[in-house]
Amino acid sequence: DNISRPLPGTSRWEIRKKSALLYRLAFSLLRRQLPSERLHLSAGGETFARTMSEILRYPVAVFPLPVQHELQSVPRSRPPSGGVPLIVVLGMMRPQKGAELVGPVVRGILQRNTRCRFLLQAHPPCWEQVWREEIGPAGAERVLIHRGEMSQEQYQAWLQSADLVLMPYSPAHYLLQTSGVFSEAMAAGKPCVVPGGTWLAAMALRHGGGATIFEHHTTASIIDATLQSLDNLHELTASVAKFSALWRETMGMQAVV
Repeated sequence: DNISRPLPGTSRWEIRKKSALLYRLAFSLLRRQLPSERLHLSAGGETFARTMSEILRYPVAVFPLPVQHELQSVPRSRPPSGGVPLIVVLGMMRPQKGAELVGPVVRGILQRNTRCRFLLQAHPPCWEQVWREEIGPAGAERVLIHRGEMSQEQYQAWLQSADLVLMPYSPAHYLLQTSGVFSEAMAAGKPCVVPGGTWLAAMALRHGGGATIFEHHTTASIIDATLQSLDNLHELTASVAKFSALWRETMGMQAVV
């Protein structure tokens, strides 16, 4: 994820030349040690594959992400919601994934929608205190924060319990990047909020929906997209349900193993 970088003040991106040259040098050294027939490179997205082919001067194929969607069958229980939608933020958090926007976004949503609740994964745990301070008293009863890693069973249970998966990722950083969390959400039939101009948005549009797209990596834009998702939650859930089975068959480990 250090190949691309955002251009200041825009949603566009450029190649990070030093990183690209380092990858090219490392791969050229590898090619000296291994014959071409033993080197098969792949990426999860078309833009990523095309960019890496140019950087490495070597073919990079597009393959599904190595995600085990069959783990959706693990036993799980859904916490009682009382009909209140549950929004989750899952996975390891870092600046490229919008960690610094989570607190203000959640606070803004809670102020404008009184019928939703949140599960946030603070991984690494240092984000818990930051988010609690940013969210403030409004989150006392409506925001649960899980500290650190989750077991596979915990992760799957919360994903299955979710009504909406919030992904406040940086569009510039995720133009090339794929996302395991997004792939698992699509396989589980869970609507998402995702950045525009990225692999995530492109895949949702290609499959016919299941996501609300925000165009700017700002608190206001992400809040608006999330509130729009809550207003259209029934339709979004129905749209992703139409292709979740196909996603499990074609976009995970089972497609290539």
